[in-house]
Amino acid sequence: MDQFFANNLKLTCPTSNTTNTTNLDLRTPNTFDNKYYVDLMNRQGLFTTDQDFTRIQELEALSQALPQIKHCFSTSLLMA
Repeated sequence: MDQFFANNLKLTCPTSNTTNTTNLDLRTPNTFDNKYYVDLMNRQGLFTTDQDFTRIQELEALSQALPQIKHCFSTSLLMA
């Protein structure tokens, strides 16, 4: 996990009994787009399973394409 991102999370949620929340999509939290995958490629995913998406060899090409090609992201979701 990116150290800046991790430090920001610690400031947002300093203890386990906090009611604070954070956005999963740092760049465009209110827009349905491919920026979440940009965050993952920058090691700024909140969940371990999301970070694994960028490390699993079978998904590597897809995880690299989605942040770069907005059309690819939209088309892939429409086909799913």
